[in-house]
Amino acid sequence: MNIGEKISIIDVLTLVLAVISFADGSLRGFDPNLGIIDQKLFADEINAKQNKWVAGDNFGRPLSMRELKRYGSTILNKPDLPKKSHEAFSNLTGLLNLPPFFDARQQYSRCLSLSSVRDQSNCGSCWAVTSAAALSDRFCIQTPYQINMSAEDLIACCTSCGSGCNGGFIDKTWRHFMRNGEVSGGDYGSFDGCQPYSIMPCGSIGQPECEEEEAATPKCKRFCTNPYYRIQYSHDRQSTFDAFYMENNVPYIQWEIMHNGPLVASFVLYADFLPYKSEKKTNKNQFE
Repeated sequence: MNIGEKISIIDVLTLVLAVISFADGSLRGFDPNLGIIDQKLFADEINAKQNKWVAGDNFGRPLSMRELKRYGSTILNKPDLPKKSHEAFSNLTGLLNLPPFFDARQQYSRCLSLSSVRDQSNCGSCWAVTSAAALSDRFCIQTPYQINMSAEDLIACCTSCGSGCNGGFIDKTWRHFMRNGEVSGGDYGSFDGCQPYSIMPCGSIGQPECEEEEAATPKCKRFCTNPYYRIQYSHDRQSTFDAFYMENNVPYIQWEIMHNGPLVASFVLYADFLPYKSEKKTNKNQFE
């Protein structure tokens, strides 16, 4: 496959209500005006009030409301993509016989991107980081190539996708992948691809503290910022052949993950999601 050639990938978006919402202040350690003021106390309160998952301290410090809102930067709108109806799945084999356990990282073990978790840092770019990651995964699953797609170029140059570090649209991002394609680019400091992420990680345990102000959106650069990359910016783009969105339907989403790879989903974000550590073990079907 030549660099820049379109690839036939079905790209699925689960577009659920994507708004930022927070706990009502009834949990100790959280203040609706100040944010999470005591991580350990907040996690202990969450664990005491429910038994479905385990909370813990993921940051090692308080989180202000401004910081919390950075993690909810997907903007909700009416999807600007065709909808894949339930009828489209009616003739699919294996839909009613899904396995009790499936891990895409094991099924597609050659695709290292599946085991990588990108860091958006103190930039409201989750819409871009997740979309670039999902496209990278699907590209690897459906072709012989592992190419990490650039979230940097998305937030800096795709003005139709959103407002950089101030939020963006998942559906418009995937329409951009179809119409314009996207250049390659890996994590901060990786020298991977044409335009690696330029915003230094911060805020998590073992990382420097983030500035109170949100990171500035990088300036758009129509060239490869990686000095070791030998392919020209204009020749580096990879495009999807199609894209659509799905409503919530667990078996159909599971089938799609098994056969075509990861998808992008948005969900209602509450403050008690930030201390999430792990799900408690159950006997229910598990898909990862």
